[in-house]
Amino acid sequence: MIRSYIITAIRNAIRNKAFSLINIFGLSIGIACSIYITYWVRDELSFDKFHDKSEQIFRVYWQDDNAQTRTPHPMAQALVADFPEIENAVSLSPIWGPGLTIPIIPVKYEDKRFEESGFYSADTTFFKIFSFKLLKGNPATALKESGGVIISEKMALKYFGNEDPLDKMITITYGKEINLKVTGVIENISHNSHFKFDFLISYLTLKSSDSGEYYTWADFGHFNYILLKNKEDAIRIEKLLNEWSKKYIDWPEKYRLALESGIIGFKLQAITDIHLHSNLKWELEQNGNYSYIWIFSTLALLIIVIACINFMNLSTAKSSKRAKEIGIRKVSGAKKRQVLGQFMGESFLTVLLSLFIAIILFEIFRPAFNNLTLKQITINYSDLRFIIDIIILLITITVFAGIYPAFFMARFKPNDVLKGNTKSGVSGITFRRIMVIIQFSISTALIIGTLIVSQQINFLNNEKLGVDSNQIIVVPIKDNGFLPHIESLEEELLKNKNIYGVSAISNIPGRQFNQNPIRWSHAEEYEPVSELHIDYNFFKLLNLRMLDGREFSKDFITDSLDVFILNETASKLFDWKSAVNEIIIWDDDEIQRKGKVIGIVEDFHFQSLRRNIEPLIIKVSPSEYNYLLIKINTDKTSLVNADIKSKLEEMNYNGDYSSFFLNDDISNLYSTENQMRKMFFYFTLFAIFISCLGLFGLTLFMTEQRTKEIGIRRVHGSSIVDIMIILSKEFLKWVLLAILIAIPVSYFIMQNWLQSFAFKIDLKWWVFGIASILSFLIAILTISYQTYKTAIKNPVDSLRYE
Repeated sequence: MIRSYIITAIRNAIRNKAFSLINIFGLSIGIACSIYITYWVRDELSFDKFHDKSEQIFRVYWQDDNAQTRTPHPMAQALVADFPEIENAVSLSPIWGPGLTIPIIPVKYEDKRFEESGFYSADTTFFKIFSFKLLKGNPATALKESGGVIISEKMALKYFGNEDPLDKMITITYGKEINLKVTGVIENISHNSHFKFDFLISYLTLKSSDSGEYYTWADFGHFNYILLKNKEDAIRIEKLLNEWSKKYIDWPEKYRLALESGIIGFKLQAITDIHLHSNLKWELEQNGNYSYIWIFSTLALLIIVIACINFMNLSTAKSSKRAKEIGIRKVSGAKKRQVLGQFMGESFLTVLLSLFIAIILFEIFRPAFNNLTLKQITINYSDLRFIIDIIILLITITVFAGIYPAFFMARFKPNDVLKGNTKSGVSGITFRRIMVIIQFSISTALIIGTLIVSQQINFLNNEKLGVDSNQIIVVPIKDNGFLPHIESLEEELLKNKNIYGVSAISNIPGRQFNQNPIRWSHAEEYEPVSELHIDYNFFKLLNLRMLDGREFSKDFITDSLDVFILNETASKLFDWKSAVNEIIIWDDDEIQRKGKVIGIVEDFHFQSLRRNIEPLIIKVSPSEYNYLLIKINTDKTSLVNADIKSKLEEMNYNGDYSSFFLNDDISNLYSTENQMRKMFFYFTLFAIFISCLGLFGLTLFMTEQRTKEIGIRRVHGSSIVDIMIILSKEFLKWVLLAILIAIPVSYFIMQNWLQSFAFKIDLKWWVFGIASILSFLIAILTISYQTYKTAIKNPVDSLRYE
């Protein structure tokens, strides 16, 4: 019997080639898209789960109006000492440059010299918390040796080739030359870790040369992680943290009251939540966004639903062609369940073939999508998890796509069939209408979503943070000893007619900024502000407008001392009539600065547009410069770069020259959103294409059904255009209804998505109008080909059609 069913299924597929190809091709594309999205989602959800005790690891962070990841260094071990529920803890941090930037550090081994940026430092307990694999060296002792460094596998290969790296000496230049002994080689950090490094130096090495507050309770400058004996204890410990902190921190009265009320305080965050659920200040890497998980999971489901709708629609539409077969089977004694089993079996074979083709499509397009998403998605086809996934997918799609057509055809009555009543009936037509409406509602909503996502990302990319970043290249200053010569370099560079302006700064607009408190000299309370160190040309170069007071000027000798400019937001922190000429006190790390405010600059987005504009204090500080901003003639970029490099060499600059465009760096702030936009666009195209396949198939079926009618109409004088309108209008009514349903649904969804941005576009009516027109045109183009082909047939041939 099974053999008979298979032969019947194959014959039926061959007999209805067009419908079979549409079903198989549509399902194949849908399954391939869903497989990729599923594995992308799994990769996003896998972050930091490779640690053996990942569910018991929590990061301590600070919660207030400007929540941040950094907390005091001694906190880790104090928690272990005071809470028996905590098994162990570690404090770690990137190695910072001036202005809390990530420095580029020269590294030497014998005759090899490279510039690296992946430097971290950590407690000796690092390997007791995290499960990073040490390929060489002893994890119990590798960080206990002062002057020791653990390097990544790729750095070991880069510097030492096939030599054994252990006990080899490398030299780094970090303010001064520091000799480090390799005490371990760590496996390259997995892409799904929320922090990554290539060099890990023990805090023992760095503490000995630090006499300030960086390693004390006074500095919120480190990343602290705890390992709980039982993860359930996290809630109880978190409730105790604020009161416990009073044992070590002498909080001012304002903070003490806020701590007691819970407005501010220390919190615990599961390490496995960081990548998708955390967007705090000073994140170690650019994190993902959990909203994209459900967006793309939903998209994968919708694509499968659209493909299954095609299957159901086309299967029920062609039911009249198989009615006699069903009637004969029933007259011959076939039970309803046997007919049902036959059609479910045919559905299973169709889905099985589609699944096989989908895997081929997945492998063909996988490199392109990996490049798009910056991931390395692969599938181990012998993996038990994959096999289980495929079985579940196969059964689910077979049931979802095949159950209705099977029941629909199995219910045909032999008497009706033998009397020639083989029409699918009103219920079948209504079902197909509903399915087409659902398909095009989804497609229209996806078009609207794609347009709005693109608008928002374009807004982020083009807003440029409110600074004039056009034509500006950024040159990192890699030699701290060169800082006294910056002014001379600027004068030399301006002699080049292709260089229009030069300025030195501590932090690049768009990246993270150091933060310290200030207070008005007539008040007691401090307010946190971000800080920026600049030279005299900064405001002019970036075309920033002063709202009050003046810019820094070389004409005023005191401007090189402790005088400040505030941004508009910072000027509103205190109860003064005007900030200009007021005296403020600034706790700049370990230096307390007292000086006058000389100007107020109009607010600009010195950080990402995901964040609200924060208070900013600006000062002329040559010792804090990390970058040069140079406005150039972009038609002569290579010549300008060559000239800058040449002048640096002439002035004995001790660093490799490199540069990049400020606009490109700002665009990189939104790399996640840009990737999501591209993914959303391409998968939406696939969804629309699958919908069009289904609509094309239905059009093909219905034009076949009305062939004789068309012939009669043509004989009676109907034009080709009249015939096309008659054949198209019913479909287009369905599509129009689908559009009307899609507009409010997509508006609600996209309005919620935009709430995740501090600065965002307003939803405009014309976006929904354009999407609706596009959806309508796509439907018309899909229908027109087949209706035109039918309309131009010779009426004689149409009347002979059987």
